[in-house]
Amino acid sequence: MRLGDRVVLLSSRPGRVIDEFPVEGERPRRIDSALIAGQAAVITDRLRQEVSRHA
Repeated sequence: MRLGDRVVLLSSRPGRVIDEFPVEGERPRRIDSALIAGQAAVITDRLRQEVSRHA
């Protein structure tokens, strides 16, 4: 979130792209900013959904 312009979420097996998230916000980005924290929460929720499908 701090360094890249996008986050790509891969499935577990086979490793396929299942979602892509553009990272918004001006640089330098701070992980504690509301915008970045909100985006990280969305990505984390999507990752949890994917993990629970295969658990």
